[in-house]
Amino acid sequence: MATTDKDQVFIAEAIRVDTVINSGVAKTGEFNAETIVIYNGLDETVTIQLQGSLDESVWIDIGDSFNVGNGINDYATVTDYFPFYRITAKCSIAPTTGDLDAWILKAGAVN
Repeated sequence: MATTDKDQVFIAEAIRVDTVINSGVAKTGEFNAETIVIYNGLDETVTIQLQGSLDESVWIDIGDSFNVGNGINDYATVTDYFPFYRITAKCSIAPTTGDLDAWILKAGAVN
């Protein structure tokens, strides 16, 4: 049976600005990050960017950003290993209602 874990890095984040918002940090520990899951309950499209870090002081963009439409749930696969992950979220138009939830799903053991 596979070993799994998850970190919720945005918890009902009520974004009301059109600037970049940083999520909480997920520490991978003995796991590999596998997937990021986004539930966009905002009334605007949100642009998501996964970032990784060796020590939580310098953050590096991983892959391309992607858009999640308002009221849409989506995911992306993680292919690069970092000890720490976070997500940035940005709306080009400031939302007026709703919130954002995001998780980093982890599985297996680091080889």
